[in-house]
Amino acid sequence: MIGMTGYSSVNKETKVGKVSMSLRSLNSKFLEIKINSPTNLIQFEKIARDMIKSKIKRGKIDLFVEISNKGQDSVLVEINEDLVKSYFSTIKNLSLSLGVLPDIEIKDIISLPGIIKVSNNQTNQQPINELKRMFSKLLDDVLKQKIEEGTKIKADIDELISKIIDSINEISSKIDILNAEIEKKVIDRVSKYLGDPKNIEVGISTVSFLLKTDINEELVRLKMHTESFKTLIDSTDEVGKKGEFILQEMMREANTIAAKSFSYEISSLVIGIKSNIEKIREHLQNVE
Repeated sequence: MIGMTGYSSVNKETKVGKVSMSLRSLNSKFLEIKINSPTNLIQFEKIARDMIKSKIKRGKIDLFVEISNKGQDSVLVEINEDLVKSYFSTIKNLSLSLGVLPDIEIKDIISLPGIIKVSNNQTNQQPINELKRMFSKLLDDVLKQKIEEGTKIKADIDELISKIIDSINEISSKIDILNAEIEKKVIDRVSKYLGDPKNIEVGISTVSFLLKTDINEELVRLKMHTESFKTLIDSTDEVGKKGEFILQEMMREANTIAAKSFSYEISSLVIGIKSNIEKIREHLQNVE
């Protein structure tokens, strides 16, 4: 069983500057990946996204990457010489047509739009392999935290399942006694009117049998669902959706037992069962 929350971060000096990277995982019904990184790291973003998908099935994943440049060495300044010549030629022609001498300096030219382009000098120098190694470590750290969280959640769920099974067994142990009490009460009441209970022996036995069978069937199904759920969490890490479906069936059986119960003891035990099912359902919101 794997949890859904974890966080890790790292800072490291590289050839292109200081790289700050953080990875966070939160609860979500689906896999949501959000990557915030410099625009020139598109190749790395694809690698990171694929790595996340191969390791994580459900959750909201936020990856943040920032690169602080190393001074001028990482800044590229480019002059568009063709555009400079075009501007100068246009100004010269305009001056001739107006019959005035062009009064223009180089500073006037370079201040015109599009002449100077400043960018990070990281083209084809992106430390992809180094970024990948850094991210791999972050991902492993987060996965370790998710596994630790899942282990704790599973221990809690195991305890809740044990309580549910104990309650089911306790209800089962009380059914025969409760049915006998119901049968006696029915016989006593009917005897007041008919005098001889032998005349209605068959009817009473039938009623008692139906009551007993109905409750037993639902208890059997509830126990089967509970054992199926336990098998599921013991055999796979991906519990989420299938586990939620089994819990729905468990709650359905518990509600039916509660509706048919003639006993305060059974009703109290069923309330405990339903409460524990809800607690397990809440735990499932935190696992893949």
